[in-house]
Amino acid sequence: MPTATRLNRRLKSITAALLLTPLGLWLVAYGWPQQHLYYQDYQFDDAEARRLSSHSKAMLAYGDHAWRNLASDQAAGFYRRGVQRDVLNMDGWLKLARAEVARGRVEQSRAILSFVAATVGHTSRWQSSIALLAHELEAEDIFRQSINFLLIRKLDIDTALTLLDVHYGNVEQSLAALEAVNYSVYLTWLMRWGRLADARRTWEQLSAHQPTNESILLKYIDFLILNKNIDEAQAIWQAHTGTIGVTNGGFEQQPSGMGFDWRAHPSPDNYWKIRRTMAEGHDHTAGLKVVFLGKANVDFHHLYQIVPLPPGTDYQLTFKWRGVGLTTDQGPCIDLEGYDCMDFYQQGPMLLGSTDWREAHLEFTPPPDCKAVRLRVRRKTSSRFDNKIQGTLWLDDFRIAPLFNQTDDG
Repeated sequence: MPTATRLNRRLKSITAALLLTPLGLWLVAYGWPQQHLYYQDYQFDDAEARRLSSHSKAMLAYGDHAWRNLASDQAAGFYRRGVQRDVLNMDGWLKLARAEVARGRVEQSRAILSFVAATVGHTSRWQSSIALLAHELEAEDIFRQSINFLLIRKLDIDTALTLLDVHYGNVEQSLAALEAVNYSVYLTWLMRWGRLADARRTWEQLSAHQPTNESILLKYIDFLILNKNIDEAQAIWQAHTGTIGVTNGGFEQQPSGMGFDWRAHPSPDNYWKIRRTMAEGHDHTAGLKVVFLGKANVDFHHLYQIVPLPPGTDYQLTFKWRGVGLTTDQGPCIDLEGYDCMDFYQQGPMLLGSTDWREAHLEFTPPPDCKAVRLRVRRKTSSRFDNKIQGTLWLDDFRIAPLFNQTDDG
């Protein structure tokens, strides 16, 4: 009996060995190429290419290797094998299309591009590559579709608009290619690059085809002001706000810091604070409050607005202010300087110590070449030992009006 048991065990061992040996050999044969596929440490030789020819990833890697070595024919062959084994690999199809272009097979490349564009539809991942290939192949419909897709979804905006600019070479054709919803992002891009004429044409189209968006409107007015196009900026501002002269002179609204509104810049070192108040203005209305914290000999010019005015006319600036505990010999004042001209400056009196609300006036005449002035709250540095300014300033009711000469009828 023990002998029969040992014989049975031996037969089982032999049977298991006979069954497992082919499996082990298959695992070795299968595992060796799988190791290269996993680590992607290909040898890039003919024997390995034949061994891995049924693996899409390997064929695409071989295609990339051939492409880097400027072997476009060989790269196309590998890419083709790769996509044949994985027909939904869009990266592989796009690489094949690129290789076909290099081989001079433009129509084949266009066919691949059309297939990819139709297959991916509204999928974001491949749109930049599709747009670039469509640009190279002059595939207009696909190019426009991909560019508009990217801009609507705010993907690769700089790349898309640079490609659009290179593709058409002028703003008229670029606008014709864009959907109206993308005019604003195109305008923003043009303004960033300082292209005034193109930005103006885009604004015209935007205004004609889209409701006015306050954010882009203010950016465009800022852009015009920066480029000293005062007349155009003022016309748009007046149409938008109904304001002529000083904007938000009584601080009825929080200063926006854009367009012809007040611009208030905070102190990075906490030397001053600027804020709008609801009941501390003249007659307990809204006003603006500037607090100097006594920490530095401040050169203050951080509260101002640009005011468009017809030049060559006599004007009077009127405003109300009061102060509490304003120290040093250099108190705050209101001054005016030419924004788009260099030869105009006028300064009003300083406010020192503590005073109740009072009205102040400043008469001025901008020169003929000055279409806008900068209305500014100013404090110059003091040369005294006790030069660190402290105290609080309130401002309200800024107005600028023409001065009309009175003639004597007698």
